[in-house]
Amino acid sequence: MVLTSQQKQFPEQNRQHLSVNLSSAVASETLDTSMSSTEAPCERDDSTFIPLSSEYTSTRSSSSDVSIAGTERRGDWSERKWIVNESALMELFATCHTCGVSITDKKITSTGSQIKIEWTCLNHHTGVWHSCPDVRGIPENNLVSSAAIIFTGTTHNEIAEWADLLNLQLPKKTSYYSLQSTYMIPVVHKAYTDMQEKNLSELQEKASQGGHTDICGDARSDSPGYSAKYTCYSFMDDTTKKIIMSDLIQVSEATSSPAMESVGFRRGLDRLLDSGVSVDVVTTDRAPSIRKIMRESYPKLKHQLTHGMLPKELKRRWTSILYHVCGIHRWEEDEQEYRCYHDDLSDEQQKYKKWLKKGCAAWNALKGVVLDKNLLRDLSQMTLFKHTGNLEVFHSSMLKYAEKRRHFTYVSMQSRLQLSIIDHNHNVGRQHDHTQSGQEKYNIIHSKQSNQWVVRKLYESTTQDFRKELVQQVIERRLDKNVKLGDTMFHIHPPVSIPANIAPTPKPNKDDMVAGHVSRFPKT
Repeated sequence: MVLTSQQKQFPEQNRQHLSVNLSSAVASETLDTSMSSTEAPCERDDSTFIPLSSEYTSTRSSSSDVSIAGTERRGDWSERKWIVNESALMELFATCHTCGVSITDKKITSTGSQIKIEWTCLNHHTGVWHSCPDVRGIPENNLVSSAAIIFTGTTHNEIAEWADLLNLQLPKKTSYYSLQSTYMIPVVHKAYTDMQEKNLSELQEKASQGGHTDICGDARSDSPGYSAKYTCYSFMDDTTKKIIMSDLIQVSEATSSPAMESVGFRRGLDRLLDSGVSVDVVTTDRAPSIRKIMRESYPKLKHQLTHGMLPKELKRRWTSILYHVCGIHRWEEDEQEYRCYHDDLSDEQQKYKKWLKKGCAAWNALKGVVLDKNLLRDLSQMTLFKHTGNLEVFHSSMLKYAEKRRHFTYVSMQSRLQLSIIDHNHNVGRQHDHTQSGQEKYNIIHSKQSNQWVVRKLYESTTQDFRKELVQQVIERRLDKNVKLGDTMFHIHPPVSIPANIAPTPKPNKDDMVAGHVSRFPKT
C-alpha cells in the first residue's frame, strides 16, 4: 500500500502510547490483518531523500472519537508517498491513539490503493483512518495511479504485473478502464483540442497577413507489413516543428492497410486547408499514391520529396557525371559552356586516371542509371531542401505511448496518439545543452552505417510538466458532480464510420462455433 506523507505522521503527544509496551500489546492481542477488499479480485543514502519537516505534523483532536484522516479531506495529490508493509502499519494501530490502551476491535477494508482502518479500544474510544482522501467517493490515489498509467505511456497489464510481484494494492482492471473512459481520455482529448486550436489560430493569423506555411507529412502504422489495423498520418509545421494536424485511420476506412496512408493524407490536408491555413509546400515521402493525389487534387501546391536545389541545376549537375567519367571537364550544352566543380587536374593526373570511353559497355550502363526517367522525375521534386526527418523522430517518440504490435481500441489509440503529440509539442525547440561552466555538451557514438565514430550534440532534457496538469484536470473532472462515472454520455466515442469489428463478416455465436469445432489432433 502507498501512504502519503501526511497520513504517516501521528500526533506528537500520542507517540509515547505507540511505543510503550508495543511488543506485549501485539503479543497479547490478535491483530486482524486480513484485507477485506470492497473491490472485485482482479536507503537513506538516496539522493532524493528529504527529511520530513514540521509542516507534516498534525495536531490531536480532543474528541474521544478520533478520525485521523477525513474521507473528503482535500490535500495536494502530488505530495510524497511511500510503500509501507501492512505489518508495519498495523503496529501503529495496536493501542488507542486517545488513551493508549489496547485496541480490541479492528476492521480493515481496502478499495484499490486505499486502506481504511476502523477501531475500538477497551475504553470504547473509536477511530477511523484512511490512507488517502476521497474525491467524491473515489480514493484519490486510485485516480492518480490510474492517470499515471496512461499519462506515462504504459499499460495496466504491465503495471499490474509489477504490482502483483510486490503484492502492492492498485485498482483492478475493471475499475481502471472505467476511470480511464470517464476521466483520463476526455481530459487528454480536451488538452489536445485546446493545443491544436491554438496552433491553428496562429497559422490562420499568419495567413491573414499574407504568410504561407510549409508542412511535411508522414504516416505511421501500428504494425509493419500489410496487417496494420491503424495508421496515424501527421502533418508538421516545417518552421516550428510542431505537429499541427493528425488523423487516426482504421483499416475498415480504406480498401487495405497500405491504402490508409492516402486516406489519412487527404483527410488531414483538407482539414488544414478548410481551417484557413495557407499551405504553400507539402513535403512527403515517395509514396506513389500521395504523389498522384498531389498531382490531381492539389495542383496549386508545391510537392517536395527530399533535399535538393533548383530543378534544372540539380539535373544538370547529376547528368554531368557522364562527362566527368570520360575525362571531359569542360563541355557545351544548349549553346552554353559548363565545367566540373572540382579543381583543375594536372596533366599527370589527367593522363594516368583510368577514364571510361564514351559508348563502351560500362559507360552505357552508367548512362542508363543516370538518365533513368523515374529518377530524373524525382529530382524535380527535391529542390527546396525539405525532408521528413523530424517526423521520423516524432514517430520514434510515439513508441513510448503506443508500442507497435500492441492492440488498443480506437479511442485508446487515439488518446495515446494525442498524448504523444502533446509531449512532442511541449518539448519542441530544445536548445543545445551546456555544462555548469558553460561549455557545449557533445557525445561520441559509433555509426553502424558509416562504420565511423561521429560527434552528436546533446540537447536539454525533455520535460513532462504537462502530465501534472493533466492529473490535476482529472481531479477537477471528478469533482464535477455533473460527470458520472461509467456513464457513456461522458465518454469519447469513435466516429460513426468506425465499426466495432474490422472483420468483413459479423461475429458468429460462440456456442455454435465451439459445438462445430473439430480438432485435427486426437483426444488424449
